[in-house]
Amino acid sequence: MQPFLQTPIHYKKSGKQQSARKGLGLSQDDVAANSNLTKSNLSEIERGNRNLAFTTLLEIARGMGVDPKKLLDFKIDLDKE
Repeated sequence: MQPFLQTPIHYKKSGKQQSARKGLGLSQDDVAANSNLTKSNLSEIERGNRNLAFTTLLEIARGMGVDPKKLLDFKIDLDKE
């Protein structure tokens, strides 16, 4: 099993999710209570230590009560990745 590699894309994804959650005044416990995710999973995602599957993104959005596109609204410069 290969170790998980954090890339700038992982950091941008996790940063967007965390800033959206905090902007809504929600804790990780709040999101976990309204989704099928644990606080531990949310923490790992926000730190960039876990790959974010599309279905997980949907669960996070559901837990926050937001449209998933709010969590995907970021730019990536693929030439620098």
